[in-house]
Amino acid sequence: MVEGNNDRQIYDFTIDDGEFRLFIKYRADGHLGKDGNYRSWYFTFSQEDINEIKTFLRDNYNLLVALVCGAKKLNESELVIINSRE
Repeated sequence: MVEGNNDRQIYDFTIDDGEFRLFIKYRADGHLGKDGNYRSWYFTFSQEDINEIKTFLRDNYNLLVALVCGAKKLNESELVIINSRE
């Protein structure tokens, strides 16, 4: 782990294909949509988060941003991975 607090975690990984940095944001219990057919999660990125992500990209890190959408039942949770091109 490179850095972490209650709002985010940052990890560096080395795998057979190379290295990457993973920036993780987590939210629990998304909001149920009006018709009850979907859940939505709101993620807040502080100015510090944004500046740090920009620095990682400028420094050519292979950066992935993970948005963990938690639910009380683990099988109802969702995970979104965003790569640096997105």
